[in-house]
Amino acid sequence: MNVNELITEWFVHANNNLLSAQHLFNDMHPRQIDIACYLSQQCAETALKGYLQFTGIEPPKIHNLLILCQSCLENDKILAQLWILAQI
Repeated sequence: MNVNELITEWFVHANNNLLSAQHLFNDMHPRQIDIACYLSQQCAETALKGYLQFTGIEPPKIHNLLILCQSCLENDKILAQLWILAQI
């Protein structure tokens, strides 16, 4: 699998997790909140890892969203500037 296919796979998985979370939260009765939250975390994790892969960084095999966000910010100056502006 080439790098572009790998990046695409990360974002396809993230999107599938998001769609599943939305379905479980919006369409199921009773709402499946715990599973929807889990899938939402998985969505964020895989999207961040896809972004790291896109920037040429091998994503670490971790599940900590804070560390993944920090890795993205450390390796992308524009994203880091947006983060600072968002906090103002």
